[in-house]
Amino acid sequence: MLRMCMMTLVAVVTLSASAGDRKDLGDPAPPLQIKEWIKGEPVDLEKAAGQQIIVVEFWGTWCSPCRYSIPHLTEMQKKYKDKDVVFVGVTYKDSNPQDVAEFVKKQGDRMDYVVAFDDGTTATAYFDGWGVSRAVPTAFIVDKHGRLMWYDHPMDDDFGGVLEKVIADKFSVEDARKLMAERKEREERSKRAYEKAKEYIDLSQGDGAPEKIKAVAEEFLDLATGDASTLNHVAWFLLTSERVEKRDLEFAMRVAQAAYDACDGKNASVVDTYARALFDTGEVDEAIKYQKKAVELADNDELRKELQKTLDRYTQSRN
Repeated sequence: MLRMCMMTLVAVVTLSASAGDRKDLGDPAPPLQIKEWIKGEPVDLEKAAGQQIIVVEFWGTWCSPCRYSIPHLTEMQKKYKDKDVVFVGVTYKDSNPQDVAEFVKKQGDRMDYVVAFDDGTTATAYFDGWGVSRAVPTAFIVDKHGRLMWYDHPMDDDFGGVLEKVIADKFSVEDARKLMAERKEREERSKRAYEKAKEYIDLSQGDGAPEKIKAVAEEFLDLATGDASTLNHVAWFLLTSERVEKRDLEFAMRVAQAAYDACDGKNASVVDTYARALFDTGEVDEAIKYQKKAVELADNDELRKELQKTLDRYTQSRN
């Protein structure tokens, strides 16, 4: 599953253009200067203007989260194909187009959208132009007016809703910039929460004073309140990482419960984490109950199969 490891508990270094050169949402999207088109018809943003919405997603064959998001993008392309939306997966860190072509061939219908091999020109224009961290996968939405209106992880909660509004031509530049400002504010708070989570982990695995450990734990929970993603990542780390030798299952349960409450129990991965916390604390029947819910919430076959395997393991543990 798409989980965040300990490396995400440190600040991300953003490789971006200088502030003076940086573009803003609503500015024209750069052309797709592609070295080789691997699958599907070439996409020309100039020709697409006024006719199509283009989702440009940067990915890599070597990237596990990218592979995880492939079926999701395929489902999105099928869903919006008749609404003039074209998805383009652009890889720019793979060594050669032949390896990419072989990877795409093996994916078959699982990767059913346009795929391209970039020499870095297009990636630089998008990532550096808008001051975006060069993390993959990252998707950019270009509306029918040729304007870049949104960017983030293709499985971000905002993605589908923004795309729907862009399709309906009800997502203005002001809307785009307001949403981004709100997201950056959340990200800053999330960053501080991760720093506290790291401090808690360091203290709890060492000889930290119990009072200090407790205080830092409460600071983390306060900073992460309502942030289902951050809470979920930290809870999963506390429950599963081999780096955590002294597990405080009571605190991990509190974090998992907070993540569940923050998403109203509607996110499959969060519910899966909550079920894991229940299982690890001996609440097997409750764990099975919530793992069944996680399976029902899964939005693609790959995730559903993985969650079902976990459910089977919980069920078998009662025998």
